[in-house]
Amino acid sequence: MFVEVNYQKGQLESLVIYGETFAATLPLLDCKNKHVIFISNQRYYDLFSEKINQLLKESLLIDWYICPNQSHCNTLKELNQLLDFIQRFPEAEDYLFFAFGNEGVIQLTSYLQKNTLLKGDFWVLPVSIRAFAQSLIAKTKIVSEKELPVLQGTNLPQLILYDQTLTQEQQTGKMIDFLTLLTCGIVCSRDFLKELYFNYPQAQSLQRISFSGLISLLITFYQEKGELIESYGQAFEQAFYGIEGSHFLSSSMKKMLGILFHLAWNIESEKIAFNFENFLRWLKQLGFPLELPEQFLLSDYVENLLRVINNGSELLVLSEIGETNGFRKGTDSKLLVAIENYQKIVKEMQA
Repeated sequence: MFVEVNYQKGQLESLVIYGETFAATLPLLDCKNKHVIFISNQRYYDLFSEKINQLLKESLLIDWYICPNQSHCNTLKELNQLLDFIQRFPEAEDYLFFAFGNEGVIQLTSYLQKNTLLKGDFWVLPVSIRAFAQSLIAKTKIVSEKELPVLQGTNLPQLILYDQTLTQEQQTGKMIDFLTLLTCGIVCSRDFLKELYFNYPQAQSLQRISFSGLISLLITFYQEKGELIESYGQAFEQAFYGIEGSHFLSSSMKKMLGILFHLAWNIESEKIAFNFENFLRWLKQLGFPLELPEQFLLSDYVENLLRVINNGSELLVLSEIGETNGFRKGTDSKLLVAIENYQKIVKEMQA
């Protein structure tokens, strides 16, 4: 079912199209006489570039810039290489910057289109729920090699085209996508979190049941509280970098643990009525790896977390699941107790 949504963040507007394949939709869009610059991950270039070139054969020119497959490919190094790539193009042409890939590609393209001398529109073809959510955020950033923000900007695509068929064969990717949906439930709606719990009770259902029926709600959540959703768990995630044992955790694991630690702190500091143990057991049934590395030192982590918080990363407070109540700096005692409680529950689940 073809759906169009007029999406707005502040003064910025975007047209979101979903429910149809990109192959069916692209010929309906006006790309004639444009110089199209695709910025994509290697994986999606290999799979789809030939087909897309054929679909856009009426465009003036088509060029591809290929990024690594990592989710954090929006690095300063990659931006510099991309700037070197586009400096050969004349300013006089009408450009279309087309991000086709993961969330890193979207942020990289967003920052480039906003700051380059080449004039043109910015379109997005995200390849996951996580990337789709990123395209709905007006804030964009470029990170260092340690994945810490070094440049920031504000931009929103003129067009977001979401094709669910690009994601339905992914398995690990669906678990990362599910984290985005979980965070929406935690920050925006307890009822939505319950819906996820009943619709996806085990790992098989997570792989079998499409997320397509949740797209409309996802758009609504991000229009209302997108920045809050994105901020949830970020300080806890950032605190993993630079401490002993953190290299044993993938970037996705750091993100997941950041969200769960933040939730543990919310429950502890606000005495929220929520069965955290049952929640973690559910995630374990879905296949999420909840264990921390043996080399992980809690004291080092909390010390680094307090450093991140004191540098300006205040924590989003929940008065209840789905109800936000401003930001606050966490105390070391409450943070320590919350994470110790997480560890205790996970260890008991292993017994």
